[in-house]
Amino acid sequence: MDIAVMLRERYPTEKKRQIDHTYLYRFRNIEYPELAEHARKTQYDRMDARRKGLDGSVNLDDIDSEEYDIATRIMKLTGREPPPPMPRKLFNDEQLLVWVNDEDASGFQNFVEDLIIERGERVKLQDYQVDMANLFINNTRVCINAGGQVGKDFMMECYQMWYALTHPGSTQMVVCATQSQSAALMDRTLSALKASEDLWNAYATSMKKPDHVTIFKNESQIFYLTAKSLIAGKTNIDTIWVNEARDIREEEVSRASPLLGIGGGKLFVLSRPRFKKGYFWDCFSGGGYKTMQIPTEWNIHFDRQVLEDDRRTLSPELFKIEYMAEFADAGSAFISEDAINTCCEREYEITAMQPDENYEYSLGIDPARLADVSALILVGRHKKADHSPRYKVFYVHGFHPDTGNRMDQLMQYAHIKLLYGNYNKFGDFKHIVPEYQGMGIGYTDSLIDDWRDTVGSPFLIEPYPNRGVADKLNIYHNAKNIIETHDIEISRRAYRLINELKMTSIGTTAHGHTRIETPVTDDYSDAFCLALWPFKKPFVPGVGIVSRPLRSPYR
Repeated sequence: MDIAVMLRERYPTEKKRQIDHTYLYRFRNIEYPELAEHARKTQYDRMDARRKGLDGSVNLDDIDSEEYDIATRIMKLTGREPPPPMPRKLFNDEQLLVWVNDEDASGFQNFVEDLIIERGERVKLQDYQVDMANLFINNTRVCINAGGQVGKDFMMECYQMWYALTHPGSTQMVVCATQSQSAALMDRTLSALKASEDLWNAYATSMKKPDHVTIFKNESQIFYLTAKSLIAGKTNIDTIWVNEARDIREEEVSRASPLLGIGGGKLFVLSRPRFKKGYFWDCFSGGGYKTMQIPTEWNIHFDRQVLEDDRRTLSPELFKIEYMAEFADAGSAFISEDAINTCCEREYEITAMQPDENYEYSLGIDPARLADVSALILVGRHKKADHSPRYKVFYVHGFHPDTGNRMDQLMQYAHIKLLYGNYNKFGDFKHIVPEYQGMGIGYTDSLIDDWRDTVGSPFLIEPYPNRGVADKLNIYHNAKNIIETHDIEISRRAYRLINELKMTSIGTTAHGHTRIETPVTDDYSDAFCLALWPFKKPFVPGVGIVSRPLRSPYR
């Protein structure tokens, strides 16, 4: 019987007894769930059919979904020929046994080139990647010093999947400086598994609590942890991978390496370089590891024009570190590395825009155009003077300008106003401090004009005129004092900021004056120091220590 007929019989249609559609749907769903489900399915089928240009009476169960793949249809409609579907390979027993060979890299190489798909194509390993695999297979301690974009993480995920599938019941552990880095590697591995039907069929499950772990049907597992995780309870580890080891302290890694003792496992340390000191430098130079240095130019897929452009535009030190995989001279650190480590004990979110009414805020901005990064760092100071630590880094963000044009700047201004709207809920957003020097002059003037047009009087924008060595020393000395008194908390996730602070050293000018030197970029460290500066006593906006630029259009 039709639902409308049944309802009319139960509820006569006098004016006072009429019911609305909301009640009708509720009655149908409660009293006749099967009928409601049928009605929903019919409605959705008709909607889907209309979207696909079909008559509403067509039964979608009879339609081949491949024929209506939207990506293929778009390609056909735009006059492009879709590629033929990639056939699934059926592997015989002999081929599977080839993968199991672990005397050299041939088994691993066949596994990768048979199964791994990147950007819709099967992977062909390069010579240096085969050499990396040989090192992993034939040595218990390996240290890989990699330049940018050489596929370090890709090789890790491939080797981990190969080892997990060819060594049933094995346990591997990936250790990173932060859980967000480890989680990103886990997500990357899951994406690789989903790209191949054969790999996905071998996958069992994954979890993020209590630990990030991927489990295969042969009971192999890969853990993704941090050096500070509760890893001591895990035993019988086959392989430990220490990724971006330059960001990890030796005393933290020491918690993981004893886990290899029971099963005689392996320890692989991989990273981009930094200074000629610290855990990663000791591994690479100490003689206890088989080492390999991989400059970016070895990767045949990396755009040579980009490489040459960066060779001309980047500082020689930065180019050597990022592309040539060379360590920088340690020099004399300006801020104690031990003090920085003490301030970075905890990992917490730095992108969520979560205000705390107990703090007042200051935003430091280091503007950039093309070669550098426009860095935004928001620092909070606790309202109680006796609170320890008094300061906390709340937000870190870097813009990589694509063109350096007005549109890039407007996007950054919109982001700054979004920060202001979130953190000024309690009226505690006190300062915006852009660097008023070089590229920052036009950037700051435009920010002031944009702020006046969209928000109101830009009284809280306090440009810092970085006119020379003394001005930069002032803000860095202030940050140094706060860090070395352990009066600030910095999330371990702010690893770019932490790297720059650790790499800041003391140098001298041609006239013998002390100056701040950074062998790599200083975008994040500059923004950090600028954010802290207004909290220095005595600070009077526009009058005291932070002097106004010559052009002051808002006073």
